[in-house]
Amino acid sequence: MDSSVDYFPKSTPAQQQMDPALFAQAAKSAADLPNLYSYLVLRNGHLVHEYYAQDNTRSTKHHIRSITKSITSILTGIAIDQGIIKHVDQRILDYFPQVPTDTIDSKVKDITLEHLLTMTSGFAWDEGSEEAVVEWFFGGKQVAITDSLTRSVEHEPGSHFNYDSPSADLLATLLAIAMQNDLCRFAIQHLFNPLDIHDFEWERDPAGYYRGSAGLVMRPIDLAKIGQLTLQNGQWQEQQIVSKEWVEQSVVTQAIANQESGYGRLWWVKENEPPRFYAAVGYGGQFITVAPEQQIIIVAIHEWWDLPSGSAGKQSTDFNSQVLTKVLESAI
Repeated sequence: MDSSVDYFPKSTPAQQQMDPALFAQAAKSAADLPNLYSYLVLRNGHLVHEYYAQDNTRSTKHHIRSITKSITSILTGIAIDQGIIKHVDQRILDYFPQVPTDTIDSKVKDITLEHLLTMTSGFAWDEGSEEAVVEWFFGGKQVAITDSLTRSVEHEPGSHFNYDSPSADLLATLLAIAMQNDLCRFAIQHLFNPLDIHDFEWERDPAGYYRGSAGLVMRPIDLAKIGQLTLQNGQWQEQQIVSKEWVEQSVVTQAIANQESGYGRLWWVKENEPPRFYAAVGYGGQFITVAPEQQIIIVAIHEWWDLPSGSAGKQSTDFNSQVLTKVLESAI
């Protein structure tokens, strides 16, 4: 039995005070998108729309790419709540004493967990380089504990935002070292089991550490649980999974990413103008979008394998402009 059905009772847009006509336009636009695999909408804790295409079902798992980063953020918060890590201002080198200092840029000594969480470490990295990204994720050789940590530092830590997947993998490795446990086992015990998430996969890097950047394979309905957890400030069925303070600090702007978006602690944030929302975002159109004032959660999964960055980016912008915007506007 899928307990998601029980936790998210089904409802209709009208019953949840959403304009049915505008909502129907969003649903039609979603169905017309060529590579959309699944699209879910929740409001007030009710599942008001659940759509699957191209032979996908509720039980189909998908590689969620960088949504993994936002889940890594939650796991970091839980580790801090439990005292495994003292605070976000700890220097990352405290956790890597085995790495020879003569292989590390001297400025790495100033990098903290907060810098990894907010993408402000200053490490040299170009996420726009297809060659670098493919080599990092699929080359089968690079590992966070050496290849991420030993990069040069181009900017003073804390001074410059640069989206950096290897730093998220470094954070996941750091967590595993700090807890003297593998990150997957910790996640199962302290996050996934409480949320009744059992059907997932998680990639490891060549050194055997679970990736914090883009390694999880999950069901969309379980991503909705992650969204609902943050919407409820870390609480799930009367249990505080991660502290309210951690969630609040994670989903507000900690660094300016671009003119449209801020960046929290491994969450994207839009709060320049209403409606405010925050989102876990993966390459090619993977989304958990949470609009707190409207009590709306939107989950979307698209095909992304072998898509060039331009096409992958267009899928994201098309979904946001044709679907997400209409759903948020439909809230009465």
